[in-house]
Amino acid sequence: MESELRSILLFAHWIYPKTGSNFWVRCSRSVILLTWLLFLVALPQHALAQKLDWSFEEHPQPISFDLVGEEFRLLTRGTADTGSHDYCRIILANAFEIYERRHPDFLKTGEIDRRYREWKAYMARKNDIYLGFCLYEIPTMELYRTSFRIDMDGLQFCGARITSSGTPAERYFQYFTDQLLDNAEAGQVDALDSLLASNELRDLISLNPDIEYFLRRSLFVAGEGKPEDWDVSQMLPELDAERIAFLDDAIARKDFAAVVATTPACPVQ
Repeated sequence: MESELRSILLFAHWIYPKTGSNFWVRCSRSVILLTWLLFLVALPQHALAQKLDWSFEEHPQPISFDLVGEEFRLLTRGTADTGSHDYCRIILANAFEIYERRHPDFLKTGEIDRRYREWKAYMARKNDIYLGFCLYEIPTMELYRTSFRIDMDGLQFCGARITSSGTPAERYFQYFTDQLLDNAEAGQVDALDSLLASNELRDLISLNPDIEYFLRRSLFVAGEGKPEDWDVSQMLPELDAERIAFLDDAIARKDFAAVVATTPACPVQ
């Protein structure tokens, strides 16, 4: 399984070759990737939640200025003539490969799905200038693209974690909405902005008022975004004074996880 999952995570750009490639080749390869991703999502959640015996602080990801010649070439491998979504997918896969080449002992800490998940959580906290945007944007872009490829009727994300998923589409949906929350809970303002932007996918995402309030007020406090991004007037009538006080305290502590843990469950469609 190690080698099979590695091939999915590190060489996913094989699925989306350059624009000139045959349409049916792209479709068949997409099916292969989807099948393996769904298998990954179906793994026991407790296995993914376990922490690795590893310190990313002691073994940091090299920043762009620290890359040696071969690593720099690897980082940009396969990115020519790609759209923004495929570019981000490839960049993250390449950066993960660079990390494991730099720190070969990391390979001994667990199977690749766990290593990749923990590495992404670390990168979400790090907010690296050349990986942060891609890390935060991929879940939203993937949900948007997937909505055209598989039936997601009845699926709705409100900002609460999805606790049960039965069908392949539900597991796929849960995988990427979990990524949105994992990134935002790391606390970086760019990740919060990406989650708020995902609310534009109205067919799939309609954030709870308390989630949206936290995101908008956090952007205001950080001085990021535009005035329209800070407007909470539509949320206020749906929140009582006690909840607003709780949210303001969570914003001051940058504790988005506390808000997610107490937001109402998403309505069943």
